[in-house]
Amino acid sequence: MHSSQQALATFLTSFPKSAISGAARDVARQSLIDTLAVALAGRRERVTALAETHVSTAICATGAVGWTDGKRYQPEAAALLNAVAAHALDYDDVTPAWRGHPGAVLWPALHATAASINGEPSLGDLLDAYVLGFEVGAQISTDLIARHYPAGWHSTCTVGVIAAASACARLLRLDETRACHAMGLAVAQSAGVQANFGSMAKPFQAGFAASSAVRSARLAAIGVQSSAGALEGAKGFSGLYGGADRIGIQPPGVRAPELAIVRKGIEVKQFPNCYAAHRAIEAAIRLHEQLEDRLGQIVRITAEGSPHAHAPLISGIPDSADKARFSLEFGIACALLEGGVRLQSFAPEKLDHPAIRRLMSLTGVSESAALGPDRTARVTVETADGARFAESVAVLPGQYGEPTFMRRLADKISDCMRHGGLSTDPDALWEEFRTRSIDADGDLLQSPALRRIWAERD
Repeated sequence: MHSSQQALATFLTSFPKSAISGAARDVARQSLIDTLAVALAGRRERVTALAETHVSTAICATGAVGWTDGKRYQPEAAALLNAVAAHALDYDDVTPAWRGHPGAVLWPALHATAASINGEPSLGDLLDAYVLGFEVGAQISTDLIARHYPAGWHSTCTVGVIAAASACARLLRLDETRACHAMGLAVAQSAGVQANFGSMAKPFQAGFAASSAVRSARLAAIGVQSSAGALEGAKGFSGLYGGADRIGIQPPGVRAPELAIVRKGIEVKQFPNCYAAHRAIEAAIRLHEQLEDRLGQIVRITAEGSPHAHAPLISGIPDSADKARFSLEFGIACALLEGGVRLQSFAPEKLDHPAIRRLMSLTGVSESAALGPDRTARVTVETADGARFAESVAVLPGQYGEPTFMRRLADKISDCMRHGGLSTDPDALWEEFRTRSIDADGDLLQSPALRRIWAERD
């Protein structure tokens, strides 16, 4: 009897390129664009500078490109640096399929692996590997994520390292046996905890996952073996990380419904903070439009969420930008005062702004079963004259497939470029990767827009 791990390896290595839809590749392409943009935004963050210092001994003549500086690094080092930069601002895309950030781990791992292949793979090869690696992450998470994430694991990394190692195995064209070993080796390095949220360790956890994924696939390629049952059983990933003896794997066939990347989707963040705060922020933005000149009269703010909706957030008034990204009180205060949350919202002067601190001190956060099991937020504002204003948000506007999606993503890229101190026209980066043929070279060094960016770096 085949294990779940072997079943996934069979799917991963045998699923035909022709069966991957254009819709699936389109979602993967948007994730690539978004991930590059947020990594460029994170290029001047202290955590990224420290990552660059750490990998400086791994600079080499041939290797993978660091997205923040254009230098070449040994593959595992490049994957770590690029993932740290992509996750530094917590602005990277998310997926409900495994309650994690797929782009920040999969793309750095894939890009680093691609650089080690003789004869660069095409952009289409990279997109397809991403789609199938994403599917592996979704399959693993189906029965486990409901217990895995509430237990405190950082699934971006714990699930992400297995998904990314699988994607790299596909890109390297490993056979079924070696792909299975790559997954087992990734399980051996699966780590990351929510206790590190709000600290530099969080983006480094993404970096460790991307680097470990590259290592797992490369080790499997040269013959390093693992257990074929590392994913399941009481002493395997499913038992230890999810409290289940088995994983209910159902790898899709060629004629099966669309892959998870289309069915479950990837959600592009519209605000540069923890995704658990986004619906409340959207509600506060709507209240900002209603309150106009009454902001100074607010006496109470109540933020309610569905059960467990606020699990990743840190309560209280934050004393650093890292903590502010996980503060519901801070996000709501910014949205009420300024009508939005942008990268510049986390500047030191904003953290100490009297009006923002006042609004944070008035905010109470709670959960309400009445809002239902789905992620819903309700923000209620009361003013000194007894008036009450309330807004509820269950579904965020401007997600993939909606008419406003492209505009919001383009606006986000502009925000990222400004924050990264880059004067290069963001439209050039956007158009280049949006329209690039899947048959084009997958080497990002061939990007004129990125070359201009690296040329003007600090």
